[in-house]
Amino acid sequence: MILRALFALWTSGASQMANHLWQSTLFVVLAGTLAFALRKNQARVRYWVWLTASVKFLIPFSLLMALGSHLAKPRASTPVQASVYAAVEDFSQPFVGQDLSPIYQTAPSPASVSPFHLLPVAAVAVWLVGIGVVLFRSVIGWVRISRMVRRAAPLGEGREVDALRRLEASLGLREPTRLVLSRDWMEPGIFGIFRPVLIWPAGISQHLDDTHIEAILAHEIYHARRRDNLTAVLHMMVEAIFWFHPLVWWMRARLEEERERACDEEVSLLCNQPHVYAESILKVCKFCSESPLACVSGITGADLKKRIMQIMTERVVRKLDFGRKLLLLAVGLAMVAVPILLGQAKAAQRLAYAMLKSAPAPLRTAAHAMIAEEETPSAGPIAEQPADAGAAPGGEAGADTASLPRFEVASIHPSDPKGGLTGIFNYPGGRLDCSQCTPRYLMMEAFNLQSWQIDGGPDWTDPLKGDRYDIQAKAPQDSPVSRLDPPLTKTALNPEQREMLEALLIDRFQLKFHRETRQGPVYLLERGSKPLLLKPPKDANEYSWAGGVEGGAVTSGAGLAGTNIAMPQLAARLSGWLHRPVIDQTGLKGAYDFRYETGGNDPDANVADAIQSSLQAVGLKLVAAKGPVETVVVDSAKRPSVDGAEAAPMAMAAAPPATPAAGSSNEPTAAPQFEVATIKPGTLPSDPRRGESWSTGGPGAAPGSEFRIVNAPLKQLVEMGLSVRDNALEAPSWLDTSRFDLDAKLPDYKPGDRNAVPEMMKALLIERFGLKWHEEIRSVSGYELVADKKVLLQPATELERLWGVHGSGSGPTTVNGTNMSISDFAAALGAVLGKPVVDATHLSGGFDIKLQWRPSDDAEVARERQNAKQYGVDVDSLPDSAFTAVQEQLGLRLQSAKVPMRVVVVDQINRQPTGN
Repeated sequence: MILRALFALWTSGASQMANHLWQSTLFVVLAGTLAFALRKNQARVRYWVWLTASVKFLIPFSLLMALGSHLAKPRASTPVQASVYAAVEDFSQPFVGQDLSPIYQTAPSPASVSPFHLLPVAAVAVWLVGIGVVLFRSVIGWVRISRMVRRAAPLGEGREVDALRRLEASLGLREPTRLVLSRDWMEPGIFGIFRPVLIWPAGISQHLDDTHIEAILAHEIYHARRRDNLTAVLHMMVEAIFWFHPLVWWMRARLEEERERACDEEVSLLCNQPHVYAESILKVCKFCSESPLACVSGITGADLKKRIMQIMTERVVRKLDFGRKLLLLAVGLAMVAVPILLGQAKAAQRLAYAMLKSAPAPLRTAAHAMIAEEETPSAGPIAEQPADAGAAPGGEAGADTASLPRFEVASIHPSDPKGGLTGIFNYPGGRLDCSQCTPRYLMMEAFNLQSWQIDGGPDWTDPLKGDRYDIQAKAPQDSPVSRLDPPLTKTALNPEQREMLEALLIDRFQLKFHRETRQGPVYLLERGSKPLLLKPPKDANEYSWAGGVEGGAVTSGAGLAGTNIAMPQLAARLSGWLHRPVIDQTGLKGAYDFRYETGGNDPDANVADAIQSSLQAVGLKLVAAKGPVETVVVDSAKRPSVDGAEAAPMAMAAAPPATPAAGSSNEPTAAPQFEVATIKPGTLPSDPRRGESWSTGGPGAAPGSEFRIVNAPLKQLVEMGLSVRDNALEAPSWLDTSRFDLDAKLPDYKPGDRNAVPEMMKALLIERFGLKWHEEIRSVSGYELVADKKVLLQPATELERLWGVHGSGSGPTTVNGTNMSISDFAAALGAVLGKPVVDATHLSGGFDIKLQWRPSDDAEVARERQNAKQYGVDVDSLPDSAFTAVQEQLGLRLQSAKVPMRVVVVDQINRQPTGN
């Protein structure tokens, strides 16, 4: 646990710490430059310069950028070049996105830890120990001085007290300083922060004249007045946290030097006798030793010889002139304002990016190019896959198509002629499923264009009457795309996925094309003459959408509505309806909600006129203009070979990406395997209470424990190994009747990894039963889960989200979950109903869900009544079906639909395993 905690600390903070150290070091260099420029001016000015550089170590620029991000509000503004923001961010955070912990990605088990693996853990441990040592030394010094003060006797009278009170009166100090007499060997000094105590060594007054005593007391009073002990504690914190940074310790010397010099300057002006003041310091040095703690401001600190020379020779200290004041003001404002402004700019850029990434782009403007570049994950360079060796020459005329990234595996099948759900579905791990897609639709997604921006091509590529295909594809495991986790299956493709789809069209459809930029009619989306009726979004996490007031496209002239939509995205949506590029020139940043109803419903209404009138009503307008229109011209294409003639269908199990492809040898992968495993024909359990079969251990079991299954059907083992439910497995019927006993021992593996045991089972089935399979995405009858009029879901608590608490459970008439995503809830509900349920709510985040309905069977109702007594549940008051319960208890709705379902098809499996 300790190793994992230290490694988590390294992985979560290494890049941030590197950026912070780089920025703070640069700040120290800037402070040194300023201090040098102000070397002829007052020491207190240089002191504050160095103190600012010290405090900068405690305040990362990222905090100021976060503040700017928080202060960012949607407003109209003049567009600024995105390259400026990118350049500033790259300069200020050179380590963001870089993997500073390449040694290993997950904390390994103790058996696999090597010295090389422990380097990040050791670095964090040494850092924490260093913090402890520095703090311990400081605390020990503080405690020692505190004891001296407690042992010291209060001094209520004498020439020291008289001199102290005169000084306080002359300086206008209202609260008298406490003076104590210490018999410990120590110089005069100020101890404490909010109620300082002046420590005066016993016996020192005998060696000093009244003028000397007054000069020494003046020095200490100025320390207390300047709150030097408080600033010393601040720097002490910096030293503790950044003890490894040499400039931190160098700054301590600079702070002490300028602190003492600042007090010397004040005392010299006060007493106007520099030789007396210098003699006072020398006499104290003869009598006392140096202060043992930095947070006790004494009189003998810093370079003594240099101080004496400055006191005696520098009679006049220059005050800051206007130019230097302006310089300090400009630097100070820049250090605060630049990160805040950068944070505001990046917040606006991220918001625009979030709104744009799910919309098709009618034009590849500079803004689109900027966002497309940012969409690419920064974990490393995009992995480029070599072109298929047997692919016919294709692609864009004059372009290097071999450099395009490729899918690792892809299968193409003719779509079901009966129809089904149409579109591209984006799944975690870099998996794409295309259902009922025409070649023109694939081109639209690959090139991020509208249909009317693609010209030419054979008839079979027509967007309405052309051939339709189902495609399953998966990105290479080393590609950044494989690490994506899209929040929705309809999340738009990112640039690398689009390039992979383009490569698929080139390799499998032998697509040849060229690009043209034609002058044509466009619309400019601008602000109108009426007041803006755009409102900030009610929910910034809501799915971005625009369309008719009744949903869907704008076809009847009933009005226009938008939810959490940015202006560039609205422009892209409008271009799809108007069949003409729409370019955003509103200057509005951020996302908005709006709604305008005309009150009419004319099926023959002109769509362009309806959109124009709706936009004008909310303060916007469309202006016709001429502009560049990007067009892809299809020169030629050929129907692809299907049914695995060129590429075997791929295995896309829900397990990690190591799932082998069907048609391959299905050799066990690098996933964990059972340490030992014995398979025998099934035997009925001796205890009839266990039923026909039973098991111990399983997913989530402790490493090294026993895993046993008795008299289980082979189909049950296949379902476990391939992570598939019964209704999604297509296998020989004899798997239900062929039963086996399995005795195995679990190896050492990452505790809590619930995928580990299924992976072990899969490896066992491949090795001992010769299992081969493939997966298909089929359109089947199921349900879509949509939001009703009022969603009643209870969001997960902050603590559950912070600690990553998850849990779920289901029974014949219940589905419960803690911090459960809607997609996981849909899967669990589908398992109970026996039909797939697809999340179409567009709700993100985790929820605490409790769904329960009344059984339909009278005997089950009686049992539920008996079981519910101890929980105080009135079974008879429960909804009579899951459909009613979903609507009444959660504010959601189930509607029948054709939905895509992952089906695992067993191609080969032996009836008997190989020998033990």
